[in-house]
Parts: sequence; structure tokens; C-alpha cells
Amino acid sequence: MATSERLVLVTEPLLTPQFVQYGQVAPLASKLAKSFEVTVASIAVRTEVRAELESFGVEVVDGGAGFPSPRHPRDEVPSYVLSWARDALLGLNGRLLERRLAGRPGLRVNFSQTTWLPADIWWIMGRPLGTTIRTIQPSLTPSLRRMASLAAPPIGLVDGRHFWKMAHGVRRIYTNSTANALWFLSRGVEVHGVLPHFLQSHAFAPTSAQPSRSYILVYLGKETDVEAVKLLFQLDYPIKVFGSKSAGWVEGGLKGSRRGKVEMLGRVSDEELKSLYTHALFTAFPFTEEPFGLVPVESMACGTPVLTYGRQGPGETVIDGWTGWLVENASQFVIKAHEICRRGYAATMGENCRERSRFYGLETVAELWSGVIRSLINGTSAPDAVGAALRGLRSTSAIGGRVQRMALDIRSDP
Repeated sequence: MATSERLVLVTEPLLTPQFVQYGQVAPLASKLAKSFEVTVASIAVRTEVRAELESFGVEVVDGGAGFPSPRHPRDEVPSYVLSWARDALLGLNGRLLERRLAGRPGLRVNFSQTTWLPADIWWIMGRPLGTTIRTIQPSLTPSLRRMASLAAPPIGLVDGRHFWKMAHGVRRIYTNSTANALWFLSRGVEVHGVLPHFLQSHAFAPTSAQPSRSYILVYLGKETDVEAVKLLFQLDYPIKVFGSKSAGWVEGGLKGSRRGKVEMLGRVSDEELKSLYTHALFTAFPFTEEPFGLVPVESMACGTPVLTYGRQGPGETVIDGWTGWLVENASQFVIKAHEICRRGYAATMGENCRERSRFYGLETVAELWSGVIRSLINGTSAPDAVGAALRGLRSTSAIGGRVQRMALDIRSDP
């Protein structure tokens, strides 16, 4: 295979196969490995992860950086923050991987927001860390809220500079949603298109042809809008709450608001989650910060509509009145939830949901990625579907004359 057919995929630390980034990089790498020689590079790769990647025919480059073991397999936040600090403050990650990759040819795709090194493609999953902290702050527990208030300004300053540095030396930048792309475009970052997250087709599907529709399913995580969940708990309807990859971040804000019909499930397996999605009346996903949002797509893949906010990623994946309902704030959220519980909805919404989720299937998204990579190798334009959503945005008043080559405002509000 020619040198030009080699790919190097740079990722965040991969400490367990349950990390979200592993779930995005590994299946995609396995698909791309059928057409290219693929290397996955990270500053830290644990043995179990290496074994799985190599079983796909993927080469692994491990930087060997030391990271503490996560508290549980899905808790990737501490390793993400440590990785960010290493690179944003000291520039360690990029230098480490550059040494490991020295002399290794191939088109580079950077999936990381904590490791800077020159690349052909940078795929941005979310907004800068300082902005994210300010956005999720209201839903954190009181102690974490105070810490976030103190930490957000200096982190925003450091991360803004780090982000600016990462955006330099990249041939093309892609985001995971149009809303995310618009946010960066409005701050002068040149975004070339949208490549969404994906679901593996077999991972989420209905577990029953006759779902009970007997409860509301609520996701609880660091990005959850706790005020909306509190209002939801006032409904006289059974509610099951799952999630919280970062235990304790927001649960404290719910104390005193739980009622007898609220069941806190905590972390659940994928098999349990498929059943929970399938039998729910709807999935409630109020959020403070969500550039894409896998939960709504997972729910739709299981045939269950989603109630969420009409902004950021979920405002794109969920189609109002067709695969769920989009509202603007917590008050509207609970009003719509009460209406759904009282009136129900057409059974056809289940099939609408499954049809919509196929747009985010692994095969579909991998084909987009392959087209983008081929366009860089061949010096041609990227697939039309990747950049079509942005062409109209570039001339809107939301951006106006602010689009410059690089003028990221690190002090801007969310």
C-alpha cells in the first residue's frame, strides 16, 4: 500500500474500552483499516485497549504517559483534564507524540482536544473548556459551583490560547454538529464541514416489539439541566434516572426534589440501557452544554422519541413533532412532558425515530470520513454532504463580517 494511503488517528488517553472517545475512534478505525493502513496514536493506551485495536488490524502507538486508573470504566473526565493540563500548560503531549511518530508517514487526523501537533484534519467534539465550565456551572453541586466560578476565568484564558494553537497548522477543521461549527465560525475559526458522531448499527435497537411505555427515562450527567429535572420530578408519573459518568457532580442539586415514583438507577450496562430506552414513554434530555449528544440518537435507535432543547446538537438530531419534541427552557420542558404523559403520541413516531437514527449509523459516517480522507489524498473537494450545511451559514448575519482567518475570542460568553 502506498505511503499516501496511511492514516494516523490521534486520540485522547485510552484507558478503557468504555471511554467515549474509544467508542468513536475504534469502530471508525476498524472500518477505515479496510481501505488504508491505520495507526491509532495516544499519549496513553492501556493493554486491553491496545489488544482490541490490534484485533481490528490497527497499529497502536502508545506515548507511555502515566495516568491514574479511572474510578470506573466510563469515568474519563479526570484523564481528560490531566491530559489537557499536560499540554495546555507544558506542551508535553504534542512533543511526546511527535517523538513517537517521527519518521512515520501518513495523513494525520486529530480527534483530541488536549493534544496539539500538526495535522491534516482536526475533528472538534466540543467548545473550549473554559466556555464549557461556565455553561454547566449552574447545575453543579454548590461546592463544585464555587470551584468552577474561580477556575473558569484562568482555565478559559489558558484553553483559549491552547485552542488557538491547535487550530494553526491544520489543513481542514471539521466539527460534530452544525451548531458547533457555527459557534466556531462566528469566532473566526475556519470550519470546513460537519462529520457527526455515529452509533454502531447493532449497539442500540429495540428489545421488544411491544414496548410498555410505562415511565419517563431521564439521563443524568455533568451537562444535565438540573432545574428541568427537578420540575420533571413533580409530575405524578414513574421516572427512571440513569447515568452520571462523573458521580456526584450534579446529583446533590436534586436533593429534596425526588418523589416516590422516581427511581435512581445510576450507571447501567448497554444491554440494560437498550431495554430502558425501548420501554420508556420518552427519553428526557434537558442539558446545559451538548455539542452533539449521543443519548438522543441512542434513544431514537431504540424507537423512543426524545424531549430536549431546540439548540446545539440535540436541536439538530431530534426533529420536532417527528422524532421527539424541542422546547426552549425548563418551564416549557415540564409543560410538554405533562402533555405527552396525558395525551401520548402516534405509534408511527417509533419508526420515525429508527429511520432518523440510521443517518448516524457507523456505515454512513465512515463513508463520509473515507470521502474526506480521499479528497485530501487526491487534492479534490470533500463530499458535498460534509460541507453543504455550512455553505448557507457563512453568509448569515450570525457571522457577518466576523469570519477572519483566525481570531478566536477567548473571553467570549457561551
